Amino acid sequence: MIYGTVKNLARDAANQTAKLAQWGETLFKSMGACDKVAKAAAAYFSAAEEGIRLAGGPESAKKGFAFSAKAFREARTVFGLFNVFTGKIPSLIGNFKTEARLFFHMTDGESVKKTSSKASIKLGEMCFNKDQIGYVEWYEKFLGIVIEAFSAIESASFIAGFGGFRPVAFFSKMFEDSKTAKIASDGFFYLMMIRHVTIPVMTLFNVVHETIVFKRLKKEIYEEQDKIGSDDSEEDDGEEDVGGSLTKISNALRAATGHYIQVIIKSALAFLEKGTEVAKDVIFLGRFNVHPVVMVSLNVGIGTFSLVDAIYKAYHATDFHDAFVD
Repeated sequence: MIYGTVKNLARDAANQTAKLAQWGETLFKSMGACDKVAKAAAAYFSAAEEGIRLAGGPESAKKGFAFSAKAFREARTVFGLFNVFTGKIPSLIGNFKTEARLFFHMTDGESVKKTSSKASIKLGEMCFNKDQIGYVEWYEKFLGIVIEAFSAIESASFIAGFGGFRPVAFFSKMFEDSKTAKIASDGFFYLMMIRHVTIPVMTLFNVVHETIVFKRLKKEIYEEQDKIGSDDSEEDDGEEDVGGSLTKISNALRAATGHYIQVIIKSALAFLEKGTEVAKDVIFLGRFNVHPVVMVSLNVGIGTFSLVDAIYKAYHATDFHDAFVD
């Protein structure tokens, strides 16, 4: 009985279309937004701490900002651990499953659904051929293999970092094991650096594929519009059918355009945020002697991009967005 229960739970967690995975995806989005807010707050407090130091401000203010920054960084440990189980593990499993399907269907012309398919499924309900949203042509499938591979690296580094090294560092500091804490902290830094480099590259490839999909959908929509426009039926019922079809076409075009714009905005925010973090990682890793103002600017940039990303994610996760779009 226990074995069967565990087996069912494991199967549901692995299947992103199952209720447990859908609940996890929703929870992951909200926790992801909270993590972004905590990240922004930590970055702003770190920038304020450095600013106070440069201005020769009171020691008490500097300590206060340093304590606040540390508190928000530790809060991210909790959010990150939550995100490991509710979002990243199912996502990693989905990456491997999609990779396998892409290999098996590389040349047979069968469409393969993307791992992040929730938005695509919603979009497909308004379009004429839901299969056109995934990886269709062989070159798209090759591109999909690259995207899913980078996504798997990103998920794996997050799981290892926030599910392993970060908690170890946290508890090692709590029990004053400085050696273990340093090893865990260094390991976490290198994993996050890998993740920071991976995300912009993955984002660029994903934008290329989304552009291909958007052009394909527009072509299909316009072809359907031309087909309806050539129908010269004079019956009332026929006119109503044509009107309904044109409304469906208009909704499909609006959905496809809205989805593509959303992808571009998310990609731009991800690229700016992670690009700024890569610059900070390079300075830290190379021990470059840069002016403190540069580090303050980088922290402010990271905080700003993270906060905007959090607001944007929260906006799209609410019913208000759906009401606004409709």
